[in-house]
Amino acid sequence: PVVWSCALAPAQRVWSDGPAPNGETFPKWGVIHFEFAGTQYTAGEVLPVTWYDGGKKPPAELVGGRKLRQGGSLLIGEGGRMLYSPDDYGTNWELWPEDEFEGYEVPAPTLPRTPQHYQEWLMACKGGPATMSGFDYAGPFTEALLLGNLAVRTGKAIDWDGPAMRATNCPQAAQYVRREYQRGYELPS
Repeated sequence: PVVWSCALAPAQRVWSDGPAPNGETFPKWGVIHFEFAGTQYTAGEVLPVTWYDGGKKPPAELVGGRKLRQGGSLLIGEGGRMLYSPDDYGTNWELWPEDEFEGYEVPAPTLPRTPQHYQEWLMACKGGPATMSGFDYAGPFTEALLLGNLAVRTGKAIDWDGPAMRATNCPQAAQYVRREYQRGYELPS
């Protein structure tokens, strides 16, 4: 949701904390840090995002000692925090600290609600409205997550030049971005 709501482009810097891959598989858990370039929605400020994966959860001081659900997003702002679960499409969330948000009136929804992921796609194919998660959103989001994979695979921080599709500080990342195809199996340019 933060990538979509803040109109973030692929991250400009990514690094990983946690165990290294074993050569065959990715580690069981990891923490991936992203720095996204500022947008109009972040007042031009670089936006840090941290992804906890494989059962690894944020430190207790970030969640105020609460027991977190299996998955979800924790958004940390200057005036508070918001936690929600992905399985309820953002309809069930908590604002912290509770005493500062007591009596808070939830604004009326302004975005259309999706009937269901696949139904939305079928309606768009038949000439209906565009999907809420079209390629203009899914492409940059996927690129951001794949940059996290680059950071894990290389064990290095990645400074990313999105238009050139290359890590400017990590030449060994190139092998994971573009393949060298065997003669006779090259893809046309």
